[in-house]
Amino acid sequence: SLVSYWSFYNGFMEERFLNGKKRDKSPTTPWEVWDETPKFNDGNAYDTDFLTGKYGSAPHFKGTTASYFRVPHHSDYNFRVDQDFAISFWVKAQETQLDTAATSNVIMSKRGKTSRVNNTAMQVEDVFAGGGNPFHIRMYNHTEATKKGRVLFRRSDTTNLPAIESTTNVADNAYHHIVAQKSGSKLELWVDGTKESETSITTLGQVHNKYDMLMGTKFVSNQGVTSNFKSLKGSLDEVR
Repeated sequence: SLVSYWSFYNGFMEERFLNGKKRDKSPTTPWEVWDETPKFNDGNAYDTDFLTGKYGSAPHFKGTTASYFRVPHHSDYNFRVDQDFAISFWVKAQETQLDTAATSNVIMSKRGKTSRVNNTAMQVEDVFAGGGNPFHIRMYNHTEATKKGRVLFRRSDTTNLPAIESTTNVADNAYHHIVAQKSGSKLELWVDGTKESETSITTLGQVHNKYDMLMGTKFVSNQGVTSNFKSLKGSLDEVR
């Protein structure tokens, strides 16, 4: 069943401050964007321009640390190890990325703190170790010449990191449809209706965490967005 759907269409955005007061259309003020499913997992777009999308309008991320879309943590996004799922969206990425601190930029991610039971100490502990995550999707930028524009999709239990990459360069300032999914024992990556990569998952432990889901940047600490943002310059549309 559909967990969340953000069309980013104008009719599903509220022109209000987070405290509920009416506001103007300044892009530096967060936009509340409605989840169009009965789950009501609404999110907020920060320092984001809404431009012409694949369908209607779409958020354009500026490639800066302040520009991203954030959805509060919910167990719906902590896809279990044995659970099949699919993440679908349209992405329009700039050929040259602004944030080149790393060779890739984040499209969508839910990674961060993970909890585990310490049977010796008889307590629940928070574990970072890179952060277990149910999904992490990013794109190689122009500094990685041989992989420019390829999409990377992976999961992690902080030790095992099954990952796959596309073959198409999507950093061409045009919209491309991406589906990143787990089907049975395989991870699959589809670009514009063609399956470009798959891999079998042989070993994978706990992948859930307590982090919010972010588009256009990533979490690296429990306090939220801090360093090594890997911010994306581009647009996302029709995310589900």
